[in-house]
Amino acid sequence: MIILDSKSTFKNPAQFSARGAGILGMSNFGRDHFYALDENMNIDLKGFIAWLKKYEGEPKFMFGFTFMIWKYLYQQCVSSGLKLDLSNTLLFHSGGWKKLIEQSVSNQKFKDCLNEQFMMTQIHNFYGMVESVGSIYIECEEGFLHSPSFSEILIRRFTDWSEADIGEEGVIQVISSLAQSYPGHSILTEDIGTIHGIDDCKCGKNGRYFSITGRVPNAEMRGCSDTHAAEVSS
Repeated sequence: MIILDSKSTFKNPAQFSARGAGILGMSNFGRDHFYALDENMNIDLKGFIAWLKKYEGEPKFMFGFTFMIWKYLYQQCVSSGLKLDLSNTLLFHSGGWKKLIEQSVSNQKFKDCLNEQFMMTQIHNFYGMVESVGSIYIECEEGFLHSPSFSEILIRRFTDWSEADIGEEGVIQVISSLAQSYPGHSILTEDIGTIHGIDDCKCGKNGRYFSITGRVPNAEMRGCSDTHAAEVSS
């Protein structure tokens, strides 16, 4: 498993963040973890190439936060003219879209650029938050996010918080049956989205499927990758 981050994220327990929690949570799905960045957020190129050679021809799993993948993997490789073969790698990523949208990088452009640079075709965005632990909404082949069987998405109108119709944009509310030790079963987020349908997505998966438009204006940046992007820009 490739983790597009640095081990230094865990050096100071007092500064342990949602970003670190996200990495630890996702690391359970892989083995022989390779942290692709050093403490200065530069690619460990020598280590990366050696690790890829070790598992040449085998399926690999990569996890990272969207903004960091774009800035520290894609842009560094483009600027140095480096093309890595990640054709047999499944990328799972989330967070940091606010900064990328400001740079006119859409979800499709993100996928196209990574495909061109690294021959990657298995790229899946997901939506989730530490406040709703365990509930993640994964992007399907059609580009929509799907609710798992133990969780649900509602869209609330901006005016009176009533439930919006399918196709109507509003504020996202997440509901989960997993939160039993804390009051996290129903959370009104600061994210804006739209439900596009129920049980009729062309990918074949059942349940509600939706997309994220952005965040409520003037909302505080809390996401793992958004907060890092803000720190880099400041």
